[in-house]
Amino acid sequence: MATARGRRSASVNRGYGPWVAAAVVVVGVGVWNWAGELAPAVATGLVLAAVTVGAATLWARHRLTRWRSQRAVERTDFRRIDAMTGVEFEHFVADLMRRDGFSGVVVVGRAGDGGVDIRARTPGGRRCAVQCKRLKRAAQPKDVREFIGVLATTHRDYAGMMVSANGFTSRAAEEAAGYLTLVGRAELAEWKTDHRVPVLPPR
Repeated sequence: MATARGRRSASVNRGYGPWVAAAVVVVGVGVWNWAGELAPAVATGLVLAAVTVGAATLWARHRLTRWRSQRAVERTDFRRIDAMTGVEFEHFVADLMRRDGFSGVVVVGRAGDGGVDIRARTPGGRRCAVQCKRLKRAAQPKDVREFIGVLATTHRDYAGMMVSANGFTSRAAEEAAGYLTLVGRAELAEWKTDHRVPVLPPR
């Protein structure tokens, strides 16, 4: 089973490497165009300096984000969360939603619920369907695919969020990309402790 740290990275598919590389390229090209008429040595030096500063800034932001996440996990009582039943976990997530401005929060989880445990509206009025997973393992690609199927049929006008107390495998995160928001162990800690409300996928 993946570690808590590993589950965190998989749960939301936060790949910083490609973004860092893209930003560095953009900065480098911009400076190169600006410095094109200068002496080659000066232009090259400016480009290298800009790339270095850009990469260092993005790396520092990434490290700060990871530190905040680790701190949130350390301050969250997961022993209580891990001891919850599935129904208790659904109500726990619903309480977080109410606390942070969601309206019309209704826990609907039951046999034959089609995979939706909570329905609500975001502070901006958008309809949201949530599935909660209080499993002893990380959620699998099959779990994600089934919920995506629900969103594509019976809940087509809803933004989707899946909350898993034990995170998601990396393959599950890949399945969810662009379709729904995944809230794993670290994201749940950030939500509960730091009020960092998960961002729903674009319309």
